[in-house]
Amino acid sequence: MRMFLLVSLVLAAVLSPVRSQGVPLQDDRGAKQDMKDAGKSMGRATKKTAHQVKKKTKQGVNKSAHSVRKGANRAQGRQ
Repeated sequence: MRMFLLVSLVLAAVLSPVRSQGVPLQDDRGAKQDMKDAGKSMGRATKKTAHQVKKKTKQGVNKSAHSVRKGANRAQGRQ
């Protein structure tokens, strides 16, 4: 019985570092790289959002300008 206990303790001591060094849950590249990645991601998201805002604003301006021209033409008697 003591031999079994001794063998199990030795195996536990040998295998313990292997288990704790298993596959990491996340890629630990450091805080600096994480900040860089977050900045790049934020930049891409901002660029996409700004493009959509610009596109919708341009559509709104063009639509209202079209309505103004249309109203001016009606006022002058042209259609």
